[in-house]
Amino acid sequence: MDTVKTEYPSLMLVEDPRNTIITLCNLKGSIVNWDSFKKKYEETINRTHQPVAKGNADCHFYSLTQMEFFIELENNKTNYIISGFANKICSLLKSNNISEYKRHLRNHLLNNEKKGRLFREFTKYIKNNRYVHKIEISKVFKPETTRSIIAWSLESDLIEYDEDEEILWLYKIDEKKELSTDSFWRQVLNTYLQLEESNIFGISRIFVNISQLRYVISSENNWSLDDFDTNFITLLDSNYGRKIRLYGGPSSTFEGKRNFLYKNKL
Repeated sequence: MDTVKTEYPSLMLVEDPRNTIITLCNLKGSIVNWDSFKKKYEETINRTHQPVAKGNADCHFYSLTQMEFFIELENNKTNYIISGFANKICSLLKSNNISEYKRHLRNHLLNNEKKGRLFREFTKYIKNNRYVHKIEISKVFKPETTRSIIAWSLESDLIEYDEDEEILWLYKIDEKKELSTDSFWRQVLNTYLQLEESNIFGISRIFVNISQLRYVISSENNWSLDDFDTNFITLLDSNYGRKIRLYGGPSSTFEGKRNFLYKNKL
């Protein structure tokens, strides 16, 4: 009997997440493109005299765009600004609040739209096997993805890793925060107002993508995206729902929770 091998998302090779994030933070308040990121990354790692290879820069820059550390400017596929979530972890890193920095990063890795499934499957595999050798992980998730996911997971304290034995084991689990509808409304409103502001002079945001709101709030509360979805739909059904205006999709998409939350803007 043939078995179908599960195909997991891939991850571009990044083995120095901290330097990558520091580069991101140093671009706060700027409109960013590939060239400006590459130059700033070379400054961060002290390689201005010996520029990094194009492929290396590609991996770092596009990893950040795929995991929504950067968000595209409207109608411009090559220019970006750092996301609300990225602003948060940059502030935590600057204040040397490393435990909170790691907690927010951990939640984002598990819940971001494009690569969150990969990190969830990775941690599930470790949990199911308790102790796993790096070679076994590579067979499941491919060698380059394995190297990158281990680096990001170590940066966020998602896993423990013995480099000598190349053994990975159980990741840390955070306790979810329970919120009343009133408290959740205040958090949504405050987060919306923060995301509405732009760090770029002369650029204002007309709306806030719900997907961005989800990641910031989920990170704050140690929630999964499903946790946010459930709370947000409850909020829309409450008296607070009259204060929320949604754009970008017909009301019928409400029946499809995922489509509703991914496509609409606030």
